[in-house]
Amino acid sequence: MRLPSVGWAFFGLAIVAGSIYLLNRGIYVGYSVRMHMEELNLPTGKTSQAYYNKYCHYLLLNDVRRDWSRGSFDRDETENGFCSPLRNSN
Repeated sequence: MRLPSVGWAFFGLAIVAGSIYLLNRGIYVGYSVRMHMEELNLPTGKTSQAYYNKYCHYLLLNDVRRDWSRGSFDRDETENGFCSPLRNSN
């Protein structure tokens, strides 16, 4: 079955419009975990402990944006956090 040329034009236009919408919204492409030292005031005195932040990376029309997702003192807990497939438009 052959689609008329007008049908192919609408199909192509729908693909382009959908791609622009998704790239405007931001498509998830990966994450990174960064560590920094956090100073804690404990009853026994001051101590430093590693604190991990998870950043989700999203591909946009003109760049790659990094959004902070979560943080924790446990690296495994931080890495197992969820990144949404589309970036929030806030």
